[in-house]
Amino acid sequence: MTSIPIRRFETVEPYSYLILAIELADATDQASRRSALDRAYYAAFLTARNELANKGYLGVVRGSEAHVRVSEELEKIDRRVAERLTILRRARNRLTYQTGRIALQNEQTLQSLLDSANIVIEAVRALPASS
Repeated sequence: MTSIPIRRFETVEPYSYLILAIELADATDQASRRSALDRAYYAAFLTARNELANKGYLGVVRGSEAHVRVSEELEKIDRRVAERLTILRRARNRLTYQTGRIALQNEQTLQSLLDSANIVIEAVRALPASS
């Protein structure tokens, strides 16, 4: 494997992570399928964080605190959207950190979680600016 020095990364649109997640979900290996959920969560989370900040609902937040702050703010705006993001985060954490055999909870499927990420993204994009 050749080492390529990368010193700079260009701007990324968070939605591109969902596109990547959909591609990874079609793979047959477990690492790709688990990574699909990871990318889907981050597509939804980063879009929510950015949209809430840009529309005046939330100040700029970084680091692990941002996950909680985004969820709390979404809870005030739309409980169902906040719940979808929370479910995505929990499923992502399970599939990322537990490397043994694991099953998704209740009626969750990888596809339903990808759909949830898209619903979160569409919902926060549709929010009006905060008054």
